[in-house]
Amino acid sequence: MKDAKISLRFTVGGMFLLATILTATVAVSLQYYFSKTMATEHTLSKLTMVSQELSDYVEAIDSDAINTAQLLSSVNRSVSSQMSNQEVRNILSEAIKDNPLFYSIYIGSSNDDFFQIINLDSSPIVREKIDASETDRWVVIEIANSSDGRLRSTSYYDEAFNLRDVVTESSNYFPTTRPWYISASTDVVGKTQPYLFQHLQITGQTYSLAFQSKNDQNSQHVIGIDIVLSSLANKLSATALGLEADSQVESFLYSTSGNIIATNRKREPKSSAFEVKPLYLTSSQQALVSEMGPIKISNQNDWGPMDFSVSGQPNGYAIDMLELISQQTGIEFKYVNGFSWQELTDKFREGEL
Repeated sequence: MKDAKISLRFTVGGMFLLATILTATVAVSLQYYFSKTMATEHTLSKLTMVSQELSDYVEAIDSDAINTAQLLSSVNRSVSSQMSNQEVRNILSEAIKDNPLFYSIYIGSSNDDFFQIINLDSSPIVREKIDASETDRWVVIEIANSSDGRLRSTSYYDEAFNLRDVVTESSNYFPTTRPWYISASTDVVGKTQPYLFQHLQITGQTYSLAFQSKNDQNSQHVIGIDIVLSSLANKLSATALGLEADSQVESFLYSTSGNIIATNRKREPKSSAFEVKPLYLTSSQQALVSEMGPIKISNQNDWGPMDFSVSGQPNGYAIDMLELISQQTGIEFKYVNGFSWQELTDKFREGEL
């Protein structure tokens, strides 16, 4: 067998080609590595800046809400005569104009009277949930006991407070049972954990401060300022973070206790692994479901995976089961959260849940 001969030209050419391939591979790898590193550092730099901006934004909301609650409580404490609802409305609306991120400001009293003004421009969700028209700017809610029972009056106004419509209905809302009222202090402005606003069933947080008016030292009143968490969620969107809209980045804002305050993560529509068929109900049973109205159900904050809340939104196996029951029977459930387990059991014993 003859020895194979390889020319010098072929050897040199092969070695040159191999060296070229290796050099190109190393160069491409280094370019990819440094490009990825630079992109990562650039992204982290942008996120750090956005994080600081978000921190400043949250601190500004905190500061504005605390200062506004203190100012309004001092006004109410110093007024010697009873103010009319129109005077209260004008004062609260001016406070909201100075702080357009406030969803609403309200006053709850120890006799369970309740007065609230809602800022319809605070979030598109608010206008949708409250069935307001495009021309409406303000909604005023008054709840009080009367000879006809406990009534809720909802008035719709435009920018100049021209009345468009008034809706009066019965109410089972008692401010003295709500987290913002129970936790309110006369010394410092308190802030609740995220919870469901009962009127709208949307999540938010409340700043509250208790006070006693000058003309009635025996009654306690609490000023509440609501912030809808959707306004914070908008600050966590990919575009707000300086990223591509389709980057699929998920961001979360946590409290120091570890609770999720807000997130840009959209809730996926719940789907069932099987077809949910409505139960057959007799005419009397259907009439009973229609007459009974919504049933208030407790929702715990952190008993996962059975029953918990994320940014105040009910979640868990128990919630899923109740949703199935609702689909099968037509029974409507309204969830109440933001309370401790002991407070929820007390409400159950008192017939409030």
